[in-house]
Amino acid sequence: FNLCAEIDANVYSDINIKVNPYQQAYSDTCAIKSQQLILNEFGIPCTEDDLVRYSAEHGWYNGNGTSMENVGNLLEDAGIPCTRQCDANVFNLVKELSQGHKVIVGVDSNELWGNRFIEWLKDFFLGETPDHALLVTGIDTTDPNNVKVIVTDPGTGEEGKAYPLDQFMDAWSDASCYMCSTN
Repeated sequence: FNLCAEIDANVYSDINIKVNPYQQAYSDTCAIKSQQLILNEFGIPCTEDDLVRYSAEHGWYNGNGTSMENVGNLLEDAGIPCTRQCDANVFNLVKELSQGHKVIVGVDSNELWGNRFIEWLKDFFLGETPDHALLVTGIDTTDPNNVKVIVTDPGTGEEGKAYPLDQFMDAWSDASCYMCSTN
């Protein structure tokens, strides 16, 4: 049974269940799934379960997510060099994307998916709380007055989801604008 082949086909033929190849299988494996998507794109076949086991064996994952400093470890162990950066900005994103690099960022998922006012209150009273990793795949500047950041989000399973720049920046700032990009 080859899970990668089944995901690529987008259907488990024996039970006919639709599978979203961008959706993480567990509630806390967004960073692992993001790295899996990059590894698969680089022609390295692996499953999310394989990477969860490997990450757990190396102490990068303990069933409670992946810390930001460990994002990219799976890529590096597979021979894909990475650069990690805190306090990045949209120009850093554009530079990496324009060079064809893959970019994983940390965000506060609720600022993308939830009620932004409630999240603003939580940030104000409780502090900023990053809790999610996703891939930035593009910046849409076709309307300079309405710039959008395009993401592949393993939490929602959406590929090509566009967020207004200000909303994305608010969510990204909760993670100190952390990004891990391939070289």
